[in-house]
Amino acid sequence: ARVKNHLALKLATDILREKNYILGREVEKCTQEIIGIKTGVFVHEIDATELNTVVLQLAKLLEDDDADSIDYLEQHNQLLHGAFQVEYSSMEKEIHNFNFANALAILKDAATQWQIFC
Repeated sequence: ARVKNHLALKLATDILREKNYILGREVEKCTQEIIGIKTGVFVHEIDATELNTVVLQLAKLLEDDDADSIDYLEQHNQLLHGAFQVEYSSMEKEIHNFNFANALAILKDAATQWQIFC
């Protein structure tokens, strides 16, 4: 019975940790949207073809745990920040902290807005 309770508590802890992470991202998205409204900084024209190419290449670098993803992000920061205003700062932070798996998850989630699936 103790083992069963322990496993149930471990599962509940993992579920709550994941939900907390998701809610934290939602709060950050809402905050960034509010900042965009207050500052008037909104998405301008984005070249969808170029964005597709850049996102797929960045995803490949992140999947490979390649530190070149830092330089690649910097090279394409205007395009990515313009396309992913809400998610960009989180993704940038994760990349600079070498948390490539987290950055990839953010990128994949953000890319779906543009119908890009990586």
